[in-house]
Amino acid sequence: MRVEKGELQEPEKIGVAAATPLRRHHGHRYFAGELRQGKFHFFEHSVNWAREKALEGEYVIQTEARNLSPVEAVTPYQELNDVERGFSHLMELRPVYPQSGARLEAQVFVAGLAWLLD
Repeated sequence: MRVEKGELQEPEKIGVAAATPLRRHHGHRYFAGELRQGKFHFFEHSVNWAREKALEGEYVIQTEARNLSPVEAVTPYQELNDVERGFSHLMELRPVYPQSGARLEAQVFVAGLAWLLD
């Protein structure tokens, strides 16, 4: 869109602007892009697309519990993902330099409560 508006004209800057969201969202695994006749075009990466499509979304969960349905076996792992995402948000907080271990524990505890209440 910025290319069409004329805001980006240099091929190097267009490439950088296109690569940033692809890298951020792991799109470089699936897509590629090129500048043709002053317009940027995205397309499925000829090699990576098939490979990633074959692997995407598949994983093995091993459990010793015999009475769980597949959904019941997957649920704790999905919840773990939510907890890990929450902790990654906690790490994005501004730096805090507590003077003692107890204050550090209190800071993490309060941040965890805030995350649970969100």
